Amino acid sequence: MRLLLSGLLGATQILGCASYGSHLAATPVPKGMSELSLNADGMIIDRGLGPQLLPNPEVGLRHGLTRDLDVGGRLNAGSLELDGRLRFIHTQAFALSVVPGVGGGFVPVTNADTGLCNANLLGSLLGGFNLGEGDELTLGPRIISTYAFPLTAFQGDTTGARFVHSVGGVLGARFKVGRRFWLSPELNVFMPYDTERHEWYLPSVQGGLAFQFGSRPTVLRDAERKEQQ
Repeated sequence: MRLLLSGLLGATQILGCASYGSHLAATPVPKGMSELSLNADGMIIDRGLGPQLLPNPEVGLRHGLTRDLDVGGRLNAGSLELDGRLRFIHTQAFALSVVPGVGGGFVPVTNADTGLCNANLLGSLLGGFNLGEGDELTLGPRIISTYAFPLTAFQGDTTGARFVHSVGGVLGARFKVGRRFWLSPELNVFMPYDTERHEWYLPSVQGGLAFQFGSRPTVLRDAERKEQQ
């Protein structure tokens, strides 16, 4: 029973936390195509009780707007993130993309390092190396800036609010295993810095495997409709 209560407490603490993973390659989703990502991740974080290993399942959805731009978002139990991926370097062997985003979440169980609600600014620079046959190796720096709102605010007094910058990087891959099916393992490591306390926290780690499913591009679907007519 004690183990079960400990697990439930850990699960509620992770709700609303900024996700440190993304399972994004440097190559955007093709124009007119959508992609569903089911992420089975785990996190090692320190929320004032020492390092904890917690599950963090997520679901993501993206849509290609142009050849070099897609937009999308990810949802876990208590937070939502929205971002765009813009590729500005593209060769046969290498691609480089920038991924800015925003997010927010609700944290039902708080402690010294979290607020009731969090707002996040996110940024990534992803370099992708073409491995052939639709496979890609991805790495690059990432930063997450989190504003933890105070538990209470009275007459403009926001004592207790926190601003934490998490600086780190990602190493991942994307392997094509079907016509429109990919596997994406990924590892992220971050060093959080509390600007209020002027101190670094223990490293935060997130890793796991994503199952990604792509739709047929809109152009192909339109062509098929014309043929049927």
